Amino acid sequence: MAVTLGLRMEEMIFNLADTHLFFNDLEECDQVHIDDVSSDDNGQDLSTYSFATDGFHAAASSANLCLPTGVRGGVDWMRKLAFRYRRVKELYNTYKNNVGGLLGPAKRDAWLQLRAEIEGLTDSWLTNALKSLSIISTRSNCVNVLVTTTQLIPALAKVLLYSLGGAFPIENIYSATKIERLEGTGVTSAVARADGTLSTINLSRLAPRRLKKGVVYPVHCFSGKESCFERIVSRFGTNITYVVIGDGRDEEHAANQHNMPFWRISSHSDLLALHQALELEYL
Repeated sequence: MAVTLGLRMEEMIFNLADTHLFFNDLEECDQVHIDDVSSDDNGQDLSTYSFATDGFHAAASSANLCLPTGVRGGVDWMRKLAFRYRRVKELYNTYKNNVGGLLGPAKRDAWLQLRAEIEGLTDSWLTNALKSLSIISTRSNCVNVLVTTTQLIPALAKVLLYSLGGAFPIENIYSATKIERLEGTGVTSAVARADGTLSTINLSRLAPRRLKKGVVYPVHCFSGKESCFERIVSRFGTNITYVVIGDGRDEEHAANQHNMPFWRISSHSDLLALHQALELEYL
């Protein structure tokens, strides 16, 4: 049952990513952050822009412009890349609290049914996690940040499909995949700052990204999340307390590297304890 539900959600994630978030174009042009190529965007009005006929995908495929080595294409091609990430950002912000409106009636019903089945199987794991995220989100000086080892576009799709968009502004989502080039599943972590505290909470396993046969994906253990943590610290500053919450060795290692306390989540009781700590303002 669990495997079946996971495969159904994986299919829904990639369907949303491909259909609405340009994953077919952007899979080989992955970014750590949604604004990483924004400097190449000239601000052109995209209301009547035709992404399907602008030649971006053909140019990228023929010239190998999207390479993990950081090779960049020409000015025109980079602008088209930036347009796509800007459009993804617009769609995320428009539908972050109503992904059903993006899916359409038929897919919306299938999505709601799948969500209900997953909640039943996991004894409302997501609901319990959302309680903590909601407390953090309602604090005036608090922000949630998410770090994942899944590619950025599928990660955004999953955030939307699990109704987490309201808890995570798109500017606060980081993908370590471009840095790590890891095979297999990614682990989603959320980072939250409240009353001078920046925390991370592991939510669940993301669907495996699609790997290409014959391609070598080098593994640089932990460096991806460590680099993302460095970006977060650079952005929010060092004059606050960081608490990392998760279930994996990689985020625990990254936390230790940055001298951040680590709160492990491995069971429902851990989630409930986290919620209580937040309610009592221990965190």
